[in-house]
Amino acid sequence: MVTAVERSALADATGSLHGFHNALTSFVGRARVVGEVAAQLGRHLDAEEVTLRHALAWASDHDPVAAVRLTLALAPWWRLRGRLSSQTPLLAVAAESAEADSDEWCSARLYLGQAVGEAEDPPAMLEHFTAVRDALDDPRRGGAPSTPVLLSVCLGARASALLRLGRVAEAVEDGRRGLDLALQTGSGGLQAMALSSLSLVSGMAATRTAPWRSRAGRSRSRTTTPARCSGASA
Repeated sequence: MVTAVERSALADATGSLHGFHNALTSFVGRARVVGEVAAQLGRHLDAEEVTLRHALAWASDHDPVAAVRLTLALAPWWRLRGRLSSQTPLLAVAAESAEADSDEWCSARLYLGQAVGEAEDPPAMLEHFTAVRDALDDPRRGGAPSTPVLLSVCLGARASALLRLGRVAEAVEDGRRGLDLALQTGSGGLQAMALSSLSLVSGMAATRTAPWRSRAGRSRSRTTTPARCSGASA
């Protein structure tokens, strides 16, 4: 049963999607260039994989701060190569070693959430992303420039976890807030990510709303048909 909250959230989200279509189209052109650079960097990292593994092992034993930074720097590459879930122990160590609620801690928890997502564990995903959201929403954190960026990414990821758990209205709410924050940063890439997340959850909300609309239409048809028959017999 689709609730009134979900229908309202869907209507608001759909309006937002139309407004940001041009921004997404513009970003796609720029993303092609970025994608080529990322591919070149990925090939370079592939060639240096053994060296990087030794460097990370040395840093873990001798320089924990450097180990955290190197782990977070390598996480996007692991994700690109489908290895993120296998690096969960390293990401967990990074989260434990980083200062609580710092940018590094938030980033490590975000990657941990993505890693358990690859293992199809939505409750664990939600736990990681909610912890990051709460840390970034804490007024004591202040107005760090990184906060809206991390929070936008976090909310998009949290929306995905909520969607997997069937909590569609909450997912739409997080998706909309994530997009609002992305717009504040002025980052085209972040806006495209947030818009993609909102599109996904809005599409799911629309799928859930469709049966409700169909039932409502059939109900109206049943209530109006007797009136037409009565008029015909008169």
